[in-house]
Amino acid sequence: MGSWGWTPWLLRVSAVVTTSCANRDSTKQVPLAHNTSEIFYPGEIENRAESAARIDGVPLPAKTLAELHDLAASCGIEVDLPRTGRGT
Repeated sequence: MGSWGWTPWLLRVSAVVTTSCANRDSTKQVPLAHNTSEIFYPGEIENRAESAARIDGVPLPAKTLAELHDLAASCGIEVDLPRTGRGT
């Protein structure tokens, strides 16, 4: 590692994180392309989807919900799941 140990590595990481945050904020400020409502930075869409799923739950296909209802019924278990889901 040399006589500096971890210090140069930590300084580089700190500089990258600080620069990335500044770039992200300035990226959101640029003019939008035609038919575009927003600019997304890497991972932003996935982060929003995860946050929504934590609040609203994960939508299951109708076939999966039907299979869960059938399985629960065959075991004599009553479930509180919706009867319909998204698509098939």
